[in-house]
Parts: sequence; C-alpha cells; structure tokens
Amino acid sequence: MEIRTDHRFVAWCAACDWNVDPGEPEEPGGRLDTLRRRLAGEHGERLLAEVTTDELLRPRRDAASVLAPALALAVHGFTAALLVGGVLLVILGWGSALPVLGALCLFIGWLLRPRFPRLPEDEQVLYRADAPALFALIDEVAGVVGTTGVHAVAVNADANASVSTYGLRRRRLLTIGLGL
Repeated sequence: MEIRTDHRFVAWCAACDWNVDPGEPEEPGGRLDTLRRRLAGEHGERLLAEVTTDELLRPRRDAASVLAPALALAVHGFTAALLVGGVLLVILGWGSALPVLGALCLFIGWLLRPRFPRLPEDEQVLYRADAPALFALIDEVAGVVGTTGVHAVAVNADANASVSTYGLRRRRLLTIGLGL
C-alpha cells in the first residue's frame, strides 16, 4: 500500500502512530546535557507515578514554591521603589540634576510595571449572554473535573484549545479553535 504525503508536512497515521516522531534521536552533547536529560527523566517518572495514583493531589511546599513568590515580591517592590523614588526626586530635587534622575527612575519604573493580558482583538469573543448553551456545557465540564468556569470564550481558527486569564481581576478566558 502506498502512502502519499506532502513533503512539506510530517506524515502521520493516527491508527498506528507511524511517524509521530520523524526526527533522528538527539545525541547527548556533554555532561550537562546528560545530567539535564537524566533529571528530566526522573522528574517525569516521579510525576507520572504521582498522577496515576488514586490519591487526591495536594500542592507541595518546596523551595520553588517559596522562592517564586519571594522573587515576584522583590521585583514588584523594586518597581514600586523606583516609582516612589522617582516622584520624590522630581518633586524635592528642583534646582539640581535630581529631577533628571527622578525622570529616569519613573521611566524605568514604567517599563517594569506589571502588564495584565487583554482580550484578543482579532478573535470572536463570546460571553454568557451570547452563548448560554455553550457556557452551560463549560460549567458542567468544569464541575465534573473540579475547577471553575470561565468568564469569556474566544473562538479562533486554530485546531487547539487553551485557558488563560485577562484583566486586572484575572478573569478566565477559554480559547477554542473552530476545528474542535
């Protein structure tokens, strides 16, 4: 049997997983790459064993879960200090070069400010009033899997789905491709 393919795309058979990974296997580059691969494999095996048990998964307190919020707090604290310091330098430093330094601090603080994602402008966005049956289905699925629903649904041309957040209040956005 001949399998015809377009040379621009990877040929794949859904029934037998033929050619799922058509690339040549990567050869380890050195000791650091070998260590990275070994640690990734160990972490993957540990995660698989944890997920396949029937126990309820609970968040762990490890170094990363403590350091990540501490680092975020330090970055935002530094940004706030730049903004406050810049305002003080601009207001109190008249008659010297301090307002220029204050303006520089304000500019850097403005660049470092948190930015909140927005709704996509190039995609159709649906709200509960627009598609009540779709939102009822989403709420039912969310209830079964033990999560919360979404506030908006964006529809695009991709064959994919994702959940993200938008806005200051971190509302949830479900993006669904028309193919799904």
